[in-house]
Amino acid sequence: MHKLLIVEDEIIIAEGIKLYLEANNYQTCIATNSTGAIEYLNTTKFSAVVCDINLEERMNGIEIIQQYHYPQNHGPVIFLTAYSNSEIIELAESIL
Repeated sequence: MHKLLIVEDEIIIAEGIKLYLEANNYQTCIATNSTGAIEYLNTTKFSAVVCDINLEERMNGIEIIQQYHYPQNHGPVIFLTAYSNSEIIELAESIL
């Protein structure tokens, strides 16, 4: 079974993603902030990461992914964002 990390600070969204993925036979972990994401990434191997870009903490989703050198360390990344700013989208694309 594939294990996915969900990095999302809005609990309702994180739980919705978790329900969908688990209904499709994925094992999931949720980190609601950058500190939790870093802790999971330091201790657990994931098949992929679903990561919000705009987190309400010290690091945003792009910085978390940059720090852990995706996809080399943990597999593919799916970024979530409400941003329509092309610069943010281009930055996210450039690190993958």
